[in-house]
Amino acid sequence: MRKLPVYEATLNSEEDRLFSIAIVDSPAMEQEWQLFNKDKQLFNFEEEQMVITYPLIIADKPIYRNIPFEHYIKFTKDTIKQIALRFHKDGVNHFNEMHTDKEIVGKMFIFESWLKGKNDKANDMGFKDVAEGSFMVSIQVTDKDYWDNVIKTGQFKGLSMEIFYEMYKPNMELQDFIKVLIESDIKDEIIFNALTDYLNK
Repeated sequence: MRKLPVYEATLNSEEDRLFSIAIVDSPAMEQEWQLFNKDKQLFNFEEEQMVITYPLIIADKPIYRNIPFEHYIKFTKDTIKQIALRFHKDGVNHFNEMHTDKEIVGKMFIFESWLKGKNDKANDMGFKDVAEGSFMVSIQVTDKDYWDNVIKTGQFKGLSMEIFYEMYKPNMELQDFIKVLIESDIKDEIIFNALTDYLNK
């Protein structure tokens, strides 16, 4: 991991929530649909049942972001639980391709989700290395043509969430925060907004 600041995601308002899921070619969680290593399968891909099971958010995993500046963001177990509760309270089942307006309608839905525990069925599905507290989802694909011609072709590798959240870095001094912003070579307007958010916390 590069030496970049690591922030924690927080949900501070009713608008902060997970609102959609994208199927992508380069998932931020760095796990792929059919990714194998020496002795295990990291992604569960149920051929006959047309079911995808995936860790949508891995607890405490630093995720690289470069907007508005380069940094890592991570989601704690408590924040992931908040996200999961709001996700199901809102009844979200929205999907798209590659974070675009190309929505996937009537072709799949989430039929199961859970927060991974210590002795969890996810371990038997190839997710032993996924941290406890991670948000697991199982998606039923209902369109056979979409399964055969899109999901199985390999053009997409995993899932990525679309979420509103706020971020902070525990115990980060103001001068260090300013240094990070300046060295990131971003626009003055973004620096001003970031500093304003920081000072208002």
